[in-house]
Amino acid sequence: MTLHGKRGTNFAFYASKDANRVELCLFDKASGAGEIAGGRIDFTSREEVLDNDGKTLLGYIWNGFLPGIDDGQLYGFRVHSDKAFDPSAGIYFNPNKLLVDPCAKAVTHEIHDWDARHYPSNNADDADIMPKARVVDWLALHKKTQENSTPGALYAHPDTNLLELHVKGATWLHPSIPEEERGTYKALSHPSFTKWVSRMGFKGIELMPVESFGTDVPLAERGKKNHWGYMTMVPTALHTGYAATNRPEEEFAQAVSALKKEGVEVILDVVPNHTLESGPDGPALNLRLEDGQLYIRNDYTGCGNTRDFGHPINRRMFLEELKYWKGLGVSGFRIDLATVIGREHGGGFDPSSRMLQELRSDPQLQDIKFYGEPWDLGEGANMQQQVGRLSARMATSNDDDIYSQQHVAEWNPHYRTPMLDAALSHDDELPCGKIIWCMSGSANPYSDPMQIVNKPGGGHDGPTLFDAVSGKYGKNNWPNGENNNDGNQIHSKHYWENPKDRLRVQRFALGLLAVSQGTPMITIGHERCHTQNHNTNLYCLSK
Repeated sequence: MTLHGKRGTNFAFYASKDANRVELCLFDKASGAGEIAGGRIDFTSREEVLDNDGKTLLGYIWNGFLPGIDDGQLYGFRVHSDKAFDPSAGIYFNPNKLLVDPCAKAVTHEIHDWDARHYPSNNADDADIMPKARVVDWLALHKKTQENSTPGALYAHPDTNLLELHVKGATWLHPSIPEEERGTYKALSHPSFTKWVSRMGFKGIELMPVESFGTDVPLAERGKKNHWGYMTMVPTALHTGYAATNRPEEEFAQAVSALKKEGVEVILDVVPNHTLESGPDGPALNLRLEDGQLYIRNDYTGCGNTRDFGHPINRRMFLEELKYWKGLGVSGFRIDLATVIGREHGGGFDPSSRMLQELRSDPQLQDIKFYGEPWDLGEGANMQQQVGRLSARMATSNDDDIYSQQHVAEWNPHYRTPMLDAALSHDDELPCGKIIWCMSGSANPYSDPMQIVNKPGGGHDGPTLFDAVSGKYGKNNWPNGENNNDGNQIHSKHYWENPKDRLRVQRFALGLLAVSQGTPMITIGHERCHTQNHNTNLYCLSK
C-alpha cells in the first residue's frame, strides 16, 4: 500500500499461482466493521513472482491504483481459487475470510481471543471481527523523520551498549510522565525518559517486539494474554496496545527522533521466523491463505510454524520491513531465532543463504546494525550448533565481497551462564581460564570479539539480577499457569542471605560486563535491584 498524495492509493497483494482472483475490500472509516457499498474491487493487474531459478512460477503480486482513496481508509483482501480446500497440500483458500495486509503500515486492532470464524475451514464470513489495515502516508512520514533525525546507526558495534526494555513496562509507573501517556510510544519521547537513558550512559535501547502482535491460540485458551509480543501479525504495523493516540506510527517516529537527539539509538526486536497463524491447523490471518508454501512443514521455532526463507516473497517482505522501520529512524534490529532466515525450504542453516546475502549486501541497509540469535530448534537439543557462523566473516579473495560488510553480530551464549556463576556464586575459587576467555570475547567460535552481545544472566527471559541472588526457594512461575514447569530456574548457589552481599555481587556482575569485550546489554531494572517476585518467564502476565 502506497499513498500518492491526493491522487489516490496503490494497493498490492501477493497470492500463489493457484489463486485466480483477489478482491480489495474497503470499510467504513468510522466503525471499521461494515464494508462500504460497492467497496469490493477486483484487481486486474498482476506481476509474476518466479522461484529462485528464475523460471518456475510461484504466484502473482496483484495490484491496482484507486483514485480518491486517502489517508485513514480501512481495507482488507479476499482471495479466490478453483482449488479445493486441502491443508495437506498447503491450500487454504477461502474467500469468506478477510485477510489483513501483511505489509500494512497500520491496523485497527489485534486478535487476543479467537473465534471459530477465524479458522480457514469455517465458511462463515469473519469480516466484522477481523482487524483492518489502515492507509498511511508512510512516504511523507519517512521524509519528515529524515528531516528531524539522523538516518541509520549512530555508533558502530564496538561503541554500543544496550538497554533492553518493554514499551509498556518501562514507563507504566513513571511518576514524571502523564498518566494517560504511560506505557505508550509517546512516553518514550518524554524528556524525563530520554534524558534518563542518556544520563545512565546507554547508547541504545532495544525494544521488545512493537510490531503488531496478538495472542496465540494455546495461550488464549488458558485465558492469558501475550505480554512479550513474539507472535507477529503484521510486521510493518505498530502494536496498537502501546498507542496513546490513533496514530501510533507518528508517536513512534517522534520517540525515535527524541531519543536520537539525546544520543540514544533505537534497536527493534523483530520476529521474522514465525507468525500469529500458529501451526497448520491454526487460524487464518494472511500468509497461510495467500500461499501455504510460505511456511515449511517442520517447526523450527517452537511456536507451531516456521516461515520459509527459500521463498522469494518471504525474503522480499523481510527486507521491505527492515527498510520501513529504518525510514522511521530505527538504527538496528535484533533478529529472533536468526538462523531460521538462513534456512531454505526446511534445510540446514547456511551462512551464505540468499536471505543473509541480501541482508548483508542491500545498499539501503549498510548503515544498519543487526544482532541475531544464532540458534533455533532445527538442531533439536543442540541449539547452539550455529554459534559463531551467523556473524563470521567469510573467506573470500575480494575485500569488496558482500561478506566484508560486518554489520551482523550475535548473542553470545558462552558468556551469560559462566559469568553469572563467577559473579554470584559462593565458590571460593573462580574458573579463571574460562572467565578470561569469556571476558576477552569468547575466541573460537568468534573470530571478532566486537561482533558479539554479552548479557549477565537472563534478560527478559530469565531472573532479574536481584531475584537471582535473593531467590532462596528457586523460581516462582506459578502465576503463569504451567505448574511452575516453564522458564529458567533460579540456582541456590546464587542465593545470598545478607542484603549487603546481594548488592555487592550484583555490582560485581555489572562490573564484569562493563569491562568485557563485546556489546554489553542489560534489561531495564537490573541496575536498580528490580524484582519480578522470582518469576523468570513473564511472557503471559501483564496489566
